[in-house]
Amino acid sequence: MVSQDPQGAVAHHDESWYVGKAAGGRCWGERGKPKWIPAFGPTWGQVLYLSRDATTDELFWSWQPRTRSEDTIAHLLQLLERYRGKRYLVLIWDNASWHKSRKVQNWVDTHNASAREQGLPKLYAVPLPTYSPWLNPTEAVINQNKRRTLFGHNRPDPSQLRRAVETNLLKFHPQK
Repeated sequence: MVSQDPQGAVAHHDESWYVGKAAGGRCWGERGKPKWIPAFGPTWGQVLYLSRDATTDELFWSWQPRTRSEDTIAHLLQLLERYRGKRYLVLIWDNASWHKSRKVQNWVDTHNASAREQGLPKLYAVPLPTYSPWLNPTEAVINQNKRRTLFGHNRPDPSQLRRAVETNLLKFHPQK
């Protein structure tokens, strides 16, 4: 099995937006009273790029401003550095447009051409079928994390939100 090969590693990857603004919306209310909950807080957002090692269950994450090709490449550079010394990394991710963009594909090709000289693993990206989040265990980690850190909380400060998310990730997925 690939995940047990000491020369390589397998990881699942996903990303998710985190916004500190508590969302408003329609609700039940008394007759004659407003039936809306107002939104409050800032309108900023940030993206958690999360990769999960398939063998050890360890998590690796980085915060990026958006889900663009450049941000994906920035995360991949950090992830590949973590696996320095391995021959290859199989990264299983969804079919997001920024994953299969020409810019990311060209970067992967360029990286793989010089990976051995740099002591970094070659990257083999494996896309999951469209609309199949249950095949990616990282989806469950993100969904649980959001429930524990966002629902019922207003986190107006980006650093406060990051701290809460990272604390929760470490609590339920301790790193070795």
